[in-house]
Amino acid sequence: MKRRILTTLFTMCMVLILLQIPAYAGKAYCDICGKWVSTTGTYEYKDAGYHWHHVYCTECGTNITNPRSAHVWSGTATCTSGQTCTICGGTSTPPGHDWNSNWISDENNHWHECNVCAEKGDVGEHIWNDGTITTSPTCTTEGERKYTCIGCGRIKTETIQATGHDLVHHDAQAVTCTENGWEAYDTCSNCDYTTYTEIPATGEHTEKTTVTKATMKSNGKIVVSCSVCEKLISSKDVPKIAGITLSSTEHTYNGNVRKPVVTVKDSTGKKLGSTAYTLTYSAGRKYVGRYTVTIRFKGNYSGSVTKIFTIKPKTTSISRITAANNRLTIKWARQSVQTTGYQLQYCTSSTFAGAKTVTIAKPATTSYTASKLLAKKKYYVRIRTYKRVTQNGTTKTYYSKWSSTKSATTK
Repeated sequence: MKRRILTTLFTMCMVLILLQIPAYAGKAYCDICGKWVSTTGTYEYKDAGYHWHHVYCTECGTNITNPRSAHVWSGTATCTSGQTCTICGGTSTPPGHDWNSNWISDENNHWHECNVCAEKGDVGEHIWNDGTITTSPTCTTEGERKYTCIGCGRIKTETIQATGHDLVHHDAQAVTCTENGWEAYDTCSNCDYTTYTEIPATGEHTEKTTVTKATMKSNGKIVVSCSVCEKLISSKDVPKIAGITLSSTEHTYNGNVRKPVVTVKDSTGKKLGSTAYTLTYSAGRKYVGRYTVTIRFKGNYSGSVTKIFTIKPKTTSISRITAANNRLTIKWARQSVQTTGYQLQYCTSSTFAGAKTVTIAKPATTSYTASKLLAKKKYYVRIRTYKRVTQNGTTKTYYSKWSSTKSATTK
């Protein structure tokens, strides 16, 4: 019996030393010894909620009782490691990664990113489809083909070389006194390229040119006839103006004067040069507001068109979100130039459906506390600047782009 007690005590001491689990010391009644005795004890991890407290008699080594108690967790759990119980030394189950469902990618690979620790998962190389031609090449301009990764949807583009002219040779035509002639020349079967040079007739005709100018609604015509006999010598259509575009209709304030490029094309798709029109830009195109450029046609064209473009305020970014009980404190970078204030949105939906919108009317303000929020709920936050501008007696509010979305969970 004595040998058994000694063996038990030795085993308990070794367990305490190896596991480094704190021992229990106190008094308890031992049924074997028949009296109140000093005790020692150890703690043993039971499950995620509790641990055992084994109490032993210090005289005979008998296990007197084994009550259980809840863990006292310490530390902060990460995606791959849990908290540690300060009593038994056991650890909780790690919560695991919270993978974002959206793909992130670079030129070579795509992956999912953990919303908590930014760990990469499902990393793989792009798998490109066969591609689609988005811009067909012409004789003199390059085209473009777009490829899409069938895994993540990333897009890349590839340049298609210009095709070059497909030349067709034409023999010379001798000039007469009443009919024009020409030297041998080449044309392209795919575009309007030509080396054609007309040789005027050497006869008695006196040429008169009549120009009907093309407009936005109708084609024009250039007619060459004889002013004496009214013989028609030549007639050439002037395609109507079909498209006027600006290189950009929305700009972001940067302190510089904005001057978007104007492109004018006729109904055949041909780009018209500066000989066909003049441009007049409105003044003050440096600051946030609404501006115009007026295109006035000349030469073989008539009419005018006014295009509108805007300059919007520079955006800002969220620098920090601090979570507390039922509230979030949001801080952002100050944007004082060409800015009247800020517009802040927060919502439990990442699409900002039904979002709460707050207007901060002072550009010097750089923080806001959203209160009365749901506890332990993830909120998405974004911000943009705005500028109120009065032009021509009308006041209008211009907004910047939304900042990148950030999120935080209330306590």
